[in-house]
Amino acid sequence: MSGYAYSGLSSKEHKDDTCAAITSSEMTYAACLTAVHECMLELRSTFDEIRGLDSAFEENARRIESIELNLIERD
Repeated sequence: MSGYAYSGLSSKEHKDDTCAAITSSEMTYAACLTAVHECMLELRSTFDEIRGLDSAFEENARRIESIELNLIERD
């Protein structure tokens, strides 16, 4: 699934659609991991751009990378 945005209704609608698909079994586990991975890539991109501004951003960027690695390992 694509179309995630960080602000406005589109991000909420996308999240709600994705969650509904997961909980209703319309989406397979693999597709769920793919959707989460796509969101993680977007978050990583955002934190990569701001990670040098503050140590908190740097720590969050590392957390995002760690979560992403766990998703890849489970795939």
